[in-house]
Amino acid sequence: MAAVKIGGKYGYIDKKGEVVIKPMFDYGGDFSEGLADVEVDGKHGFIDKSGDFVIKPKYSMAYGFDEGLTFVVLNSDKGGFIDKTGNFVIKPIYKGAWNFTEGLAAVRTKVWHVYTAENNYGFIDKSGRLVIDHRFMMAWWFEEGLALVTEFIEGNWGYIDKTGRYVIRPQFDHAFGFSEGLAGVEKGGKWGLIDKKGRFMVKPKYEKVRTFSEGLCEFETNGKKGFLDKTGRVVIKPIFDYVYSFCDGLSCVEINDKYG
Repeated sequence: MAAVKIGGKYGYIDKKGEVVIKPMFDYGGDFSEGLADVEVDGKHGFIDKSGDFVIKPKYSMAYGFDEGLTFVVLNSDKGGFIDKTGNFVIKPIYKGAWNFTEGLAAVRTKVWHVYTAENNYGFIDKSGRLVIDHRFMMAWWFEEGLALVTEFIEGNWGYIDKTGRYVIRPQFDHAFGFSEGLAGVEKGGKWGLIDKKGRFMVKPKYEKVRTFSEGLCEFETNGKKGFLDKTGRVVIKPIFDYVYSFCDGLSCVEINDKYG
């Protein structure tokens, strides 16, 4: 099912475009692990695919579920991780976090502000145990065994493994996580693709390169978007204003404010 906005409210349609959950929510997130995050009157809860609430709206912020848990904020400025019954598995003691991927989650215990930021991101396991110290200015989630991190405001980005050791030293202006063995990175104002040893498989020459899905990666040149394969060959020419990653052989694309 996919979330759609109709008449100012969110509902859900099936693959035929038929409404299966009536538009009644102020916000509707994608279904993940059988549940979807929805918002009603400023509070987030979770529904199943019949549209019934499994976890009633009571959170000021929530993500979708990953690996059986999700990060939520409950009536305060601190959040923790709940299971699919709504019980806190990891207490709400964090100022921010990403969901768990590959068994670990990036968390911070202090407010992040660009002018007063401290190296406060670290990683916990599902017991809440800190396994990688709070030493990063910013950290993203693990993908294919590596996480994208930086230790300085406007500093270079690199990739660590699950022990916290740098596998690819910080050297990139901006970057994305790994997908299908490659990652889009920016160096010297241009984007290319690297492998897990940090070697350029596609040299930096594009305005933007993102992530792979089904063997194809979005790239941008002259303000238009298309798709590359893993050798850097242009498979779909850059003629679109916006594109989404491929899923089940299809990509939603935009040209002149029209989608298809």
